[in-house]
Parts: sequence; structure tokens; C-alpha cells
Amino acid sequence: MKVTYYESNKSNNRKPWLLDLRPHGTRHFFETEAEAKAFAKKVDPFSDSLQLTIDQLIGGDALHDATARNFSAHGQAIDFMSLSAKRNEEGRLSKHEYLRRIVHLQKFRDCVIDGKRVGHFKVREITRNDLQTKVIPQIAEGFDPERNDHNGKPIVYKKLAQKTVKNTWGSVTQLFKFAVDFANCRKDNPSWQLQLRDYGAAPTKRMNKEERVQPETVVPLIEAMPEAQLKSTAWNDLDWKFVTFFAAKTGIRQGELRALQAHDINLETGKVHIRRAVKSYEGFGKPKNGKTRFIFLDDYLLAELKKYLLKRGMPEGEALIFPDPDGNPVKPNLFMDRIRSAAKIAGVEQIDWHELRHYYAGEMLQFMRLEQVSKLMGHATVGITANLYGHFVVSKTSEDEIKYGQSQSALRM
Repeated sequence: MKVTYYESNKSNNRKPWLLDLRPHGTRHFFETEAEAKAFAKKVDPFSDSLQLTIDQLIGGDALHDATARNFSAHGQAIDFMSLSAKRNEEGRLSKHEYLRRIVHLQKFRDCVIDGKRVGHFKVREITRNDLQTKVIPQIAEGFDPERNDHNGKPIVYKKLAQKTVKNTWGSVTQLFKFAVDFANCRKDNPSWQLQLRDYGAAPTKRMNKEERVQPETVVPLIEAMPEAQLKSTAWNDLDWKFVTFFAAKTGIRQGELRALQAHDINLETGKVHIRRAVKSYEGFGKPKNGKTRFIFLDDYLLAELKKYLLKRGMPEGEALIFPDPDGNPVKPNLFMDRIRSAAKIAGVEQIDWHELRHYYAGEMLQFMRLEQVSKLMGHATVGITANLYGHFVVSKTSEDEIKYGQSQSALRM
């Protein structure tokens, strides 16, 4: 291991001190030499890290206890599930995805390679061939190495769906990425670009996008929003029923909705200026494609918005319209968790939050021309709108007709 100082990094406002753990690991940059050396002592790639087993890398306790955490003195996650738990708390990983990773990695570590459980292998011992020819087939077939039938052969359950196999393998890939980038217990990721297409049962028929985003799905889903409760105060503080209704009636993107401020809305005319969005975890920036735009609220939606704002004490100026309890943008994972819970309660087809935009586009294209809807959606080009929604009927164009189109929508609270 070698600690090196790079003056060019410092001049470009990047961390200048490099700890190079290759070929057994990856490169790490630090602000100070002391930080680099402290990290080097903690993860010596020639000793402890190369002895890590799959079970240790995953984090055994974290698979059974969601409160289990294993961090170094520097706050570095020592096992994969501790890092996942931290990202879940920060809102960077949804609760659904976090719990799903637990299930996926339990399956993975319980597979068997040449009579030995995967969890007992050292991370560096696993090969691409092992994963492709021995592990993936076991995952796809629902293989359980711990249970045998009356002939002494492992029980094989119903085949998993192809999508489930793909999702499971996504968690395995992230685990090995952690092994390379954080744990430094191997120099490559053996799970990349393996053949998954031939494994798993054929997908079951699901409604297409146009069928999923009809009023018969969206209306019950909105009605179910108040019923979906979670312990977090962030869920109960925000009027999720109205948030979902507003998104479905305006086609606003999730990041734009989270960044919307009181002075962006003209409560007299119903004109809303979409001029910024929450950009991942980097703060605020311009909307997608760098294009600001205006959207328009029909009389019904404007009246409902005023009721909502009155309940919130009529926020002014730079105050967020849809904040969390502390006045900050709502964490992105809550949108997906909320809409999944509501769909389950309503008994309707599962949709993503982004599909509320598809619902809006489908409604508007019944009353307006494609070019006008493209502007309202904030697409970079009309061609994008045509590719996504060209099959809908089109007509109309003026600002009044935009509001008319919204007013004709079947969606009501």
C-alpha cells in the first residue's frame, strides 16, 4: 500500500491524498495524509480483508436484525447490509429495496458450490464460472440445500420468475461491488454481465402501461393514500392524498414536486413556474434537460390547492409546498414506498410514481396537440413525447384549452 499526494487534485478542489489498494482492491482519496494512513491500517488488503467470507461481507446480524450496525471509527460500513441500512435511513434506498436485499442475499449465501455453502467461501474464492453454472441455476429453481426429499436429493421449489432472478442478481452484484470498492477483499466483480436470460420462469402477463394508468387504477390508488400508515412522522405529516392527486393532474416530476416553492405558484391565475428540481442528493438544480416551463391548474385543482395551503398555514416566499416535517424536501424513497402501499390497499395494479406522469399525458393528449403536451411535460423534444405517447388521440392548443383538458379529466378527490 502506498499513500501519494496529488497537487493537481488539490488545485481542482478534489481530495489530494491517494491510497492505492490495487490489485487486491481499489483506489481511495482523502483530504489529509492522516486520514489515508488511518484507513490503510483499518483495511490492509494483504491480511484481514482477504480472509473475509461471504457471510461476513453480507453482515450476518444485519440479515436478521434491522437495527444491527457495523461501522468503523471513521463511520465506514464494514459489511454490506450496514451500508444498506445507512442508505435507507438517509433516504437513498427505499425500505422496500432494503428488505428485498435481505431476502435476496439470504438466498445467495445458502446456495451450494461443490458441496460447500456459498456463505462459507472466502469472497476472493468465488469465480465467474461458479456463479454462472452453479449459483444462478439454484437461485432460479428455488433450490433449498438445507432440505432433501425422500430420495436424499435437495428439494426444488417452483421456478422463480425471470424478473425475480434478475432482481435477486442485482443485489448480488451490489454485494460484490461493495467487496471491491469498500471491503477491498477482491479486485474484480465476478457477477457482472453474466447470462440470466435463460433462467427462471417466463414472465406472467401484466397490464401494459396504458392499461395501468387508467382512472380505474389511479382514482382508487389516490383514495387509498390516507389509509396507508407508517410510523415515520414524515408519512403522517404530509397530505399524501393531495400530493398524489396534484402529481396526477399536472404531470410534474417527483424532483420538481419536491422543490416547488410558494412563490412559484400564482394563486390568482393558477399558473405554476417549474424552474428547479431536487437533483438526487446534490441539492437543487434546474429541471431535467435544463428547461424551465409553466404548467396550469384548472379551477378544481386550484381550489383544492388553496385548501391544502390553508391547512399548512399559507406558506410564502421560498417555503416548500410539499415539505417534510422539518421544512426540507421529502426523501425520495417515501414516494415509492407510499404508492406501493396504497396500491396494495386499493387492490389495483402496481404502478410507479413516475407513471402518474403517463396518466397525465394520456389525459391531456385527448384534448391537446402533441407539441403543447410536450412543452407541459418538459420533454427535450417533441419526438420524445411522440415516441412515448403518440398513440393517444390529439387536438387543441391554447392556455384556456389546457385548463379545459384538465377540467375534463375524470380525476377528482
